[in-house]
Amino acid sequence: MKKYEEIYHEIRKKILMDIYPEKTRIPSKRIMADRMGVSINTVEIAYFQLIEEGYIEARERSGYYVAELDDLTHMRGSIVGRGTCKNIEYMSQEQVYKYGSEKEKIEDKYQYNFSYGGVDKSFPFGIWKKINREVIDSYQDTLLNTVGGMGYEPLRESICNYLYETRSIVAQKDNMIISSGTEAMFEILFRLWDDDVSFGLENPGFERWSSFLKTNKVAYSCLSMDGEGIVLDDLVTNNVDIACVTPNHQFPTGKIMPIARRIKLLDWAIENDGWIIEDDYDGEFKYTGSRIPALKSMDDMDRVIYMGTFSSTISPAIRVSYMILPDQLLARYKDRLSYKRCPVTTMTQIGLDIFIRRGYYHRHVNRMKKIYKAKREMILSILEPCDNLVCRGADAGLHMVVSFKNIDEAEFVRKARENGIMIRGLSDYYIEENKDYERDSVIIGFAVMELEDIEIATSKLKNIFV
Repeated sequence: MKKYEEIYHEIRKKILMDIYPEKTRIPSKRIMADRMGVSINTVEIAYFQLIEEGYIEARERSGYYVAELDDLTHMRGSIVGRGTCKNIEYMSQEQVYKYGSEKEKIEDKYQYNFSYGGVDKSFPFGIWKKINREVIDSYQDTLLNTVGGMGYEPLRESICNYLYETRSIVAQKDNMIISSGTEAMFEILFRLWDDDVSFGLENPGFERWSSFLKTNKVAYSCLSMDGEGIVLDDLVTNNVDIACVTPNHQFPTGKIMPIARRIKLLDWAIENDGWIIEDDYDGEFKYTGSRIPALKSMDDMDRVIYMGTFSSTISPAIRVSYMILPDQLLARYKDRLSYKRCPVTTMTQIGLDIFIRRGYYHRHVNRMKKIYKAKREMILSILEPCDNLVCRGADAGLHMVVSFKNIDEAEFVRKARENGIMIRGLSDYYIEENKDYERDSVIIGFAVMELEDIEIATSKLKNIFV
């Protein structure tokens, strides 16, 4: 474990044990550095992580203080450290993975594409090819048989182990379901509740969620956002039964839900017999400090349905997602949906299991993190010096929000597209009309474009900003 992680865990533990009560001052950076025998910079990294997760707050010319935390009874465990991996050989593929919808066809008309979605070209195709050959040679009997509705058991176990190591989630393979995307998992969930339940969606948020709920004639309400995530009063006001959230990197604003708000959200679920769907769509990518633990890692009362995907780490084309069901919903699944079959091919599941178990997936994610970090830093190096704009939500994920002062959002998007740049405004992601819309921001997705193209396109954007 690195020194800054030791400091982080020590202070976090003392806060949870009430050794450092709310509103009390914790040791200064210099005192902590002397105590631990490290540099002040090392302490700063640990304190930054604690601030980002909402455990402490910095007060100008006063120091660092424990934040107000209403209830810590739902906290458990600590963040598990991650081992290091050696580099492996990677091959590039000319074809960029993209969704095959009409939206992508429109985006393809532009020379530069800052839309969210897709992945970088780099992938260890040579290793993937060898694994698939091995599957055909060594797993012929398994390939000719079904693997059960919940998915290939060894893959479910491998994912559970990975989540424990990287997301601090303690889960059993028997509670995990493998499926072919978020939509397929929602179709399962719809059948586990009565028809009169109401969903709550972040606003702004993923447009696919609202579209999918509308198509299936499922009732939903929009949940307002503030600086810490969804406004919890909206859950009660709108009689929400199931809250859909992206707490680790809210889409599209990039906000990280602090610990106090997470605790209150869990309290809401417990007190109102509600459920929380946590979509951890890009939780693998964190560029400053340590990864934020998943909300599910705090879920002692088993009220969180955790959803994960390989779309942002491998490719949307692989069509493999998974979710962890609480015991109560698992019982309903077995009672109502035992006839279902997993829609992901057996060959894909076996190959992915080998890819994870042998460490290739972990190494691939680490490599992609370095690639995306370089792209992110390129954008920030060009845009941050501009006085009339602010970059937000750039510490994690595969996109950021850029807000500006001297130009209307629609006008900016129009000028960008005239310059051959596909980009979308933040207001595109609001689910329903609201007079409080932010109309001064755009979303910059940086996964797909090459670093050289990002430099050119970002410089063009800068000229529009200034």
